[in-house]
Amino acid sequence: MYTKPFLLPLARASTVRSFTSTLIVLALVVAVALPHVRGQAAAAPGTITGNVSNVATGNLLEGATIELPQLGLSALTDNTGRFTLAGV
Repeated sequence: MYTKPFLLPLARASTVRSFTSTLIVLALVVAVALPHVRGQAAAAPGTITGNVSNVATGNLLEGATIELPQLGLSALTDNTGRFTLAGV
């Protein structure tokens, strides 16, 4: 007897595009802010906190990766879509 294989549903293309757009905007904000942060050599390290959400639905996203490769820092969003990057 033939049984149809079970396949997990894929994320909608619009959700993936929205998520990608959100991460690109976040990366641009960090890229613009990073030179200003580096210019304050005497300043103590700070912390960046925020939320990652789907632009189309407003739903907060769990497990998204936020990275600052220039500083070797990364964080994952928690189950509420929040993240914290310390030592910036």
